[in-house]
Amino acid sequence: MSTWAEREARRISKAITLLRSGITAIGGIWADVGCGDGIFTTALYALIQPEGEIYAVDRDQFALSALARHFSESYPDATLHTLRADFTHELNLPALDGMVMAR
Repeated sequence: MSTWAEREARRISKAITLLRSGITAIGGIWADVGCGDGIFTTALYALIQPEGEIYAVDRDQFALSALARHFSESYPDATLHTLRADFTHELNLPALDGMVMAR
């Protein structure tokens, strides 16, 4: 039986594989829209660090708060902005180099 950490590492690894071909350089300003638990946010950070900046967008404030805690503990040098929003209103984001939307 695998541990939670092992399962999480496999999920992140799969997400990195899915994103890798669309991210050709480190850095930039990116958004993960509908970020949920942050698997793709974490994969995105792995591909654009250390100079990248991420806007994590979700309508679930609990998920955003958990993601912010996780990032501050695991990646203290990461630039992560959380934004509680959904598609019923305009998303106030800066000009982006790319966007991730996964389900």
